[in-house]
Amino acid sequence: MPRRPAADLFPTEDPWPADELIGRGEDIEELSRALANRTHRRLAAPRRMGKTTVCEATLVALAEQGFYTVKVDLWEVADQAEFAEALVAKAIANRPILQRARHRVAELSRETASTIRLTTKLVDELGSEVEVAWKPSLADRNPRRYLRYALELPQRVAETDGKRAVVFFDEFQNVLDLEERGRGRDPEALQKLMRTVFQRSKLVSFLFAGSYEHLMRGIFAPEKPLGHFGGFHDLHEITKEQWRGGIRTRLKRDRSTITDDALDLLLERSELHPRATVLIAQQAYQAAVTAESHVLDSAAMRIGIEEAQRQERSKHEQVVDRIRDLGGRQTKRRTLKVARAIARGEPAYQKGAHSQAVSRAVDKLRDAGLIESVGRGRGWRMVDPLLRHYLASLDPR
Repeated sequence: MPRRPAADLFPTEDPWPADELIGRGEDIEELSRALANRTHRRLAAPRRMGKTTVCEATLVALAEQGFYTVKVDLWEVADQAEFAEALVAKAIANRPILQRARHRVAELSRETASTIRLTTKLVDELGSEVEVAWKPSLADRNPRRYLRYALELPQRVAETDGKRAVVFFDEFQNVLDLEERGRGRDPEALQKLMRTVFQRSKLVSFLFAGSYEHLMRGIFAPEKPLGHFGGFHDLHEITKEQWRGGIRTRLKRDRSTITDDALDLLLERSELHPRATVLIAQQAYQAAVTAESHVLDSAAMRIGIEEAQRQERSKHEQVVDRIRDLGGRQTKRRTLKVARAIARGEPAYQKGAHSQAVSRAVDKLRDAGLIESVGRGRGWRMVDPLLRHYLASLDPR
């Protein structure tokens, strides 16, 4: 019987299905309960920590309760017109008429008789602006008008169908880019419009996720248009026990097992970081498959650790270049020195170093999502343990 592909058993590039998650049940339950009670929520965590997976699983749980669900990834939209198009398309895709017709938004540009009939019905119920879903150039003619319509549409759809709705905005910090590109007299006009519309959308709960905590906290700061709109949800750490049980369960799909010492080695090296844990497990499993073994032992795990580090090398090299750019012309070396010191577990503030330069370097590394505080007065650590090992190994010269 053929073995399971490593990337299917331990996927690292795509969100996991809701029913396959390891140790995220508490997050999904808390978010579902809050959103069902129309308590808006925000999440902020570095990339590859599982926030999108958790949010998508929350939407699945709420859809099973009868909620309409909408997801728009702000990373994928180029401007406010595209944002409006995406929001309209995702909102109307919930409607029963579209489900019965097995409607797919991507095919709405085909002017078939059924599409025309469908268009007429939707326009009658939801207004002429709904045509933006399959006539993209429409939003470009009057972006502000269609943007307001798009933001109001989830509430209108919910009212028309007697439903509740949840709207999930992923990579929400990119709203700042949308405002930059659509800038008029007021640079915060989009956020102000959102606040006005969202407050009036009594049948809609909103979920926001972002990869840059400082930007997310800035957007929702008290003095900003979206200040105090909802509350932050901090992802629970996946415990060692949850990882142990989850990894063993997934290996059973291939009739495989893992030894206790291999699991200990995996969790020690990955430091419970979600992507690092899954990537190392994936590569250790592949090593076992190559050896025609159904047992992941410590030898396979060591191979998995080395291979995971090797696979990430090109990305880590790009991160080093990015760190140098973060420092700017005057502090390029200082920022990389600080990053290496943190990676090696050394104090960021070395003897003889200019404290203000170090402080600027720490701020830039934090704002880039590369380091996180260990606790007040306890220093900093790299978010990604694989990146930490790479930086610690660099020649200090």
